[in-house]
Amino acid sequence: MTGRPADRECIRLVAALLGSSSEAVRGKGRHPELVRARWACMVALRRRGLSYPEIGQAMGGKDHTTVMHACDIAEVRYAADLAWLLAVDEGVRCDVPASRRRGPKPDMSDPREACIGLLSMPGRVPPEACRAALVLMSLAAGLPVPTMPAVGPAAC
Repeated sequence: MTGRPADRECIRLVAALLGSSSEAVRGKGRHPELVRARWACMVALRRRGLSYPEIGQAMGGKDHTTVMHACDIAEVRYAADLAWLLAVDEGVRCDVPASRRRGPKPDMSDPREACIGLLSMPGRVPPEACRAALVLMSLAAGLPVPTMPAVGPAAC
């Protein structure tokens, strides 16, 4: 596997959070869940500051235009996918010890509480994505949509 150790760890962590292995996401498989994890790895590496060619190398020799396409599409396709957004966020911060990571870790036992927790931490997840996920989860569970904390302009 090529790339820096921190980048390899990012790929391993994001893939594991989304139920895949780092070998699988670096491969050529096209199963939707595998592509979802692969794209999350690419977006996390991009947010860590890697160039498209560097990401392509780290992801098993993919062409930089493949990485560009994945990053562009993934940001839109998974904007309301809380698990995907959290996996990307963890991948971006994977080389920071858990005890020093910014903000409290959301309680994932209740995804609705996780959404509310993320809304109170500006900059972690786009607020509109979290609000959309919260509304959808509430409606799917037949529960009332909880009031959401106010988000200031700095979070947008």
